[in-house]
Amino acid sequence: MRSNKPTFNQILHGLEQSNSEKLMTRARLANRLAKRSRGHKRQLAYAVKHRALRTLVRRLPAQVEVRPDIALTDFVVVGLKNAQSGLHLLAAGL
Repeated sequence: MRSNKPTFNQILHGLEQSNSEKLMTRARLANRLAKRSRGHKRQLAYAVKHRALRTLVRRLPAQVEVRPDIALTDFVVVGLKNAQSGLHLLAAGL
């Protein structure tokens, strides 16, 4: 007799959107902190931001949109598909 319990892959698929939103929230918070900080703390905050964005792109590609930035050619803009804004990430960081 089969049970109606969800499979592991179904659970993972169901959590993709909430995990991607949490990672983007972490990246936005780190970006705000970096803009207000100086020196080593600024570098650490930007490192957290870049790590969160790279994780989004690599682990949850179905949830994100990566597009080149027209003004800053060394950067791409990473955003969630259901949102209209994004954050900059060095293109070499992908």
